[in-house]
Amino acid sequence: MKQLLLILSILLLTSCGSPEEQDAAATNTTNAPGTLTITNQERAAMDITVTDVALTKAHKTVSVPARVIEDPDHTAEVTALIEGRIGRVFARQGQRVVRDQMLATVVSMAVGDMIANLLRAESALQTTQAAAVRLRGLAVDDAASQKQLQETEHALRAAEAEGTAALQRLKAAGMTDSDLAELRTHPQSFEPVLKLRAPIAGVVSMRDASIGQPVNPGRVLFSILATDAALIEGSVFENDFPLLSDGQTATFVTAAYPDRSFSGTLSYIAPTVDNESHSLPVRCSVPNTGGLLKPNLYGRLDIRTAVRDSVLTVPQSAIVFDGSDRFLFVAVNDLEFAYRRVETGREFDKHVEILKGIAPGERVVSGGVFHLKSRYKLSLMPEEE
Repeated sequence: MKQLLLILSILLLTSCGSPEEQDAAATNTTNAPGTLTITNQERAAMDITVTDVALTKAHKTVSVPARVIEDPDHTAEVTALIEGRIGRVFARQGQRVVRDQMLATVVSMAVGDMIANLLRAESALQTTQAAAVRLRGLAVDDAASQKQLQETEHALRAAEAEGTAALQRLKAAGMTDSDLAELRTHPQSFEPVLKLRAPIAGVVSMRDASIGQPVNPGRVLFSILATDAALIEGSVFENDFPLLSDGQTATFVTAAYPDRSFSGTLSYIAPTVDNESHSLPVRCSVPNTGGLLKPNLYGRLDIRTAVRDSVLTVPQSAIVFDGSDRFLFVAVNDLEFAYRRVETGREFDKHVEILKGIAPGERVVSGGVFHLKSRYKLSLMPEEE
């Protein structure tokens, strides 16, 4: 609706102009393909700004093929450490989960035995502790022998060790402090169930758990992939090896998101060259807001080096997105503009590198681009008879 109002306002300005300006506007469709001629009134209404194109000094960038890979530091596997069967399942593949969220339960007789051992050990410990306190009081008044006291103290240490061992066995199986607190509060109603929880926040990338399914120790039931960051791996070829160093800025771009870029720093340079490709693997971690970057997504990694070279740049505001292509409005004169396709490269300091399609000294529209594009598209429409 806003675009339609803009077009109508421009047409109204044109209709109110002088006869000479109306004649000029009427000849727009006869211009060479890819060009647009407007009136002075239209230019003022669009608030057009023109910028000179020039070479600037910028850090040389090494551009290499790259892809998103799984980050072992941001991936977690959930396994059952005991034998049993799946009782309930609460998470599905592709679901986003938070840390400590319950994924499934495992019913296990082994857990039941460990719970019984813990309750017996803690009960025995309480009894032994009470006996030790009583004998210590009697020993003060010589009402109990030192031998009795020593035997009781020895039994107390043994009971403490047994209770600690029983507790650690349950924790090693996956029982948390909150589970243990609930067990001690309601020991009679506690079931022989182990709760499997997400160790990290992320997305369930794999699920191999169904109700009633037998479970063996070590079997991977869920994989959780953290999506707050993505690990990018690129392949740098021999000529560019000397330009690399840890900590360099690296930006990942992909055709999946042509209007986005993802920047991080180079954190890994392989110590050896890949035997098949004769390239050097490098990696960087980039923020992954919204989880857009998924493993095996391909793109390009631009690594900013310390070496400087001359590049041709235009303001980001000058770039016109038309499908998957990029265009500029090049000023032929004050009222005539060529709609020209260009190839873009790096983005830095609110400017975009132009690899092909324009030369130094030319002038491009950097303000009022949206209005000019609307006017240009209107000029391409066939006239109604």
